[in-house]
Amino acid sequence: MAALREPYVSYPLAGKNGERLIRVLKILTKANERRLRCSLKVIDLNKAPVYDCLSYTWSEPLYHELSAGYPLDIRTTTGDLDHEIECDGKMIPITENLEDALLQFSETGFVSNSVEGRQENREGLIWIDAICINQKDEAEKDVQIAMMDEVYTKARRVIAWLGRCDEHVHPALEIIKRIKSIPPEQRQVTITDFECPEYRSLFGNPPISSQQWNDYAAFIQRAWFNRVWIIQEAFLANHIDVLCGPHVLSWKDDLWDVAKFLRDSKLGTSLAVQVDGTAHPDRKSTTYINNSLNNQYQLEAMKEDAAKKPLSLERLLVYGRYFQAGQAQDYVYGLLGIWKSSNKTKKLPPDMSIDQSLKKESDFVARVFTKYSWVSIRNTKDLNILSLVDDPSTRAQQHLHSWVPDYSVGFHVHPLAGVPRPDPEKQRWNASKGLPPFEVPTSNSEKLSVRGILFDVINDTATTYSGVIDQHDINSLLLLLRYPGEKYPTGCTPVEALWRTLIKDTFCEKPAGDQARDTFQYLIAGHVGDLEDASQGFDENANTEEMSTLLEKTESTIGQLGNKYKNDTAIPDMEAIHGIIQKVGSLNPASDEKKKLDRDFDDITESFRVAYSCRRLFRTKQNYLGIAAESLEKGDAVWVLSGAAVPLVLRLAKDGGWKLVGEAYVHGVMNGEVVKLVGKELQKIDLV
Repeated sequence: MAALREPYVSYPLAGKNGERLIRVLKILTKANERRLRCSLKVIDLNKAPVYDCLSYTWSEPLYHELSAGYPLDIRTTTGDLDHEIECDGKMIPITENLEDALLQFSETGFVSNSVEGRQENREGLIWIDAICINQKDEAEKDVQIAMMDEVYTKARRVIAWLGRCDEHVHPALEIIKRIKSIPPEQRQVTITDFECPEYRSLFGNPPISSQQWNDYAAFIQRAWFNRVWIIQEAFLANHIDVLCGPHVLSWKDDLWDVAKFLRDSKLGTSLAVQVDGTAHPDRKSTTYINNSLNNQYQLEAMKEDAAKKPLSLERLLVYGRYFQAGQAQDYVYGLLGIWKSSNKTKKLPPDMSIDQSLKKESDFVARVFTKYSWVSIRNTKDLNILSLVDDPSTRAQQHLHSWVPDYSVGFHVHPLAGVPRPDPEKQRWNASKGLPPFEVPTSNSEKLSVRGILFDVINDTATTYSGVIDQHDINSLLLLLRYPGEKYPTGCTPVEALWRTLIKDTFCEKPAGDQARDTFQYLIAGHVGDLEDASQGFDENANTEEMSTLLEKTESTIGQLGNKYKNDTAIPDMEAIHGIIQKVGSLNPASDEKKKLDRDFDDITESFRVAYSCRRLFRTKQNYLGIAAESLEKGDAVWVLSGAAVPLVLRLAKDGGWKLVGEAYVHGVMNGEVVKLVGKELQKIDLV
């Protein structure tokens, strides 16, 4: 397209009598006309105009990691303004993805299509941020961005543009169609993997191939689904139509319906594991998957929450971490419009106002994250925000204080205090119960002054989740049971304390009981079996000689534990382990006994994964067992702070303050026991 000579000049949006002015676009291009022509019009939101909003990504819209030929043979677009649109005879630069969307609209006249229950958009007016906001005027941008929640709320509908078609689209649409055809009475099912009977019953005739599932995953992981700004755009929308090339989908009836089924049936978890293995076949270590396949579910869950009560800033900051943003501050700024809408206010309170004057500072993002962490603490009147701090090794932003969560990084663990925070009657832990009340800080500071009890010091640590899964080092976990006595400080056996700690005393999302204890032996047997296979060369990534040595050590440890804790079968002896392995191999796959055994194994394995991923087992000087961030070290201290629902691992800093390493599950001190053990006298310390 030949460049137009004169650039478009936007006149100021200056209302003199309280008008809420925005620009909207009218597409003038007709079908099959490749030159994009349009006109801009100024309208007043106060007069209830009829217009649509476009929600899209500036840069590459497609997900390519599951595409053939990736990355060498894949054409990608950028967020550069290297395309042009003619506007009232002048030129406005736009991105390629926006050009694709406008060409699609011009071919079909889609913007003027009817929307059930809404006024007709006869003029075909559409609001598009890149065109309707003067991108060269910072003052205008600040004003218009602050109005975006109102722009989306008052629009007739939001059009979500996913981008052009690729080879994944048609197979993905077929899967959506197939899942939608499953009758409601057949949807109440748990699917543990792609081989289980429940899966084969639903999808076995004709079967859905792994490639077809990957096609669906590639479609649903397009950039639009992962943008943090779409949380606001989708949340505030009165109606959403989703477009991918010429295909039109319903947000509620197509995407949400399928996402809910995948979530409820647990099939989405298996799909995420498969997709990660396909996209990263050379990855040698197990990682926690921040499942972006769930993002449609997250959006609707947020809407349901908001219908019950106003959304807190803390909850929004949690939701934002499942998405992505081009600028780190948008993990906060992109959510403030939702907060305003949910809390039914037209203006942010002074302590939540956006201060763009700090943009030039090198620690701008850190200041933004710190400021809104303070706001959240004052709103919630507790220290639950500290449970959102991931392992220090996962943080992406520089200059952050240890107690400030890095909102720009997806969760690597399932926070113990809850994500999002559960209702009070469903809260499992209250470690600070009985302590003097939390004193809410009244002013912002780089340091967070807290009061609490230094409960114990870490004396020994075990391997990580990756060490157990990838290096088969189950022995490292069992070694922590070499106690000087046969009783845990709370009176139970160390074996019971161990299995409860390794699953944070939670089984199938409920407090662990006899079923968890009985199935824990399957977890041990499964990992010992994997170690035996690795020692025989069945794991191509493992050194057989090293695995054989580790197997000998593990067998010796299990033998010693069996002699010491004869009456506790949660950790079976080697004879029982081989009996379990033999039983698994001999049972008829279709038998009820085999189905129950597989289900029990899947349940205890998932409980362990959720609890232990990106964490590490530790033992304190007083022989308490706990799990906390992988970065913990011998000598770190376990604190119970007033206002914190769970214990925290802190490390003494050079300046006398304390650095937060992460939250912890410590068996025996999760619900106020620290008061009886230590007392109520608190120390005042600073988190830095």
